[in-house]
Amino acid sequence: MPGNGGGETPIIITDGSLTMESAVPWTDFTGSDSEHTLTHPHGDKSVRQVSVTISGQNQIVPVDGQKCHVAVQYGPTAVTVTTGPDGKGLDVSTDFASFQRDQPNLMAHKDKGHKISHVTVSSGDKKRVDQSAAGGTRIEIAYHTAGTRPA
Repeated sequence: MPGNGGGETPIIITDGSLTMESAVPWTDFTGSDSEHTLTHPHGDKSVRQVSVTISGQNQIVPVDGQKCHVAVQYGPTAVTVTTGPDGKGLDVSTDFASFQRDQPNLMAHKDKGHKISHVTVSSGDKKRVDQSAAGGTRIEIAYHTAGTRPA
């Protein structure tokens, strides 16, 4: 996938009509849509960085070995991606009933009438991105297996 520096990318959130793409099929996540939180099946992998593109400006937030928190607001729907304190244990929380699974690795919001309006990204205990958005937004959350570094 573009921009992931050779690592895998568990979650890509894009604007237009809100979509969430995962390198791992959504059915492999644990939890259920009715619980509003799905857990990535590869608990041994850790988030290494979050790339955020808003209005053509790209920001890269390094995360390696730290807690990561990403919050996206799309109309009335909030999407939150979080990890444990060591960057592992990725969870995705949202109102999954608002999404349809177009493909095993792709979910699209049923209401296509909004755009991402705000993005917040924290690593460790510091807020790194806290920005309003108005279309064309992309958030890419990249990870690697513990002890490995992408090329």
